[in-house]
Amino acid sequence: MWAVISLGIATGGLFPIALILPIEFASSTQLATRLSGITQSFGYLLAGIMPWVGGIIIDKFCSMVGLTSLTMLMALGLGITSYHMKYMFSQYSNV
Repeated sequence: MWAVISLGIATGGLFPIALILPIEFASSTQLATRLSGITQSFGYLLAGIMPWVGGIIIDKFCSMVGLTSLTMLMALGLGITSYHMKYMFSQYSNV
């Protein structure tokens, strides 16, 4: 029971952080608007598509191994992308 409550609190806390992060990261109002639009667009797109893709993967492999592998690859890709975006925005901070 405590694990469910802990995961619920952690997940509920991540959503406001995801909404605030582009605003804290940006150096101007225009950049904050662009970053918020990009993150929310891709976030909601992934949130809408991934349950469907996950169901297909589970049906195809008849296990959760494929879905776990996809999740790990996506986390790795997002980590690499965020590193490159941080570098890119540090180079062009006056955008």
